[in-house]
Amino acid sequence: MQNAITGLFDFDWSKVDVRCFDVALAITYFCAIWEGNQNGNRDGSLDMEKASIFFKAYQKAFTTEPGPLNGLELKYLPHMIKAANIYVINWVIQDFYNRELIIDPCIHIKYLQHYSRFLTWLEKKCNFNGLGKLFL
Repeated sequence: MQNAITGLFDFDWSKVDVRCFDVALAITYFCAIWEGNQNGNRDGSLDMEKASIFFKAYQKAFTTEPGPLNGLELKYLPHMIKAANIYVINWVIQDFYNRELIIDPCIHIKYLQHYSRFLTWLEKKCNFNGLGKLFL
């Protein structure tokens, strides 16, 4: 297929971690809704359809080693999404305080508000339980 993304590498945050955390971080980055209203969902909520498409594509892509996420990884994936979101919040705060020159502090505020809203969304039991069902 031409003009299609086949892989994404972010060496800026490279680290040794469990792979379901990487999947959770990707879902946090690419499936959380930013600004506006999409299908009745607002900034800081998760686009469940997009997350489902991403997850199914990930599972389908790994037919060889290491294989798709296993049962244990799937069980903890919703928890890893929470952890990934907290990881990003920590990055936003550290980036703000570690920069020598802040060009526009509103950018950091916007990120912090967005990921704080996403954390609030994740803390709602019905949303968190919905994640668990999405990955089964």
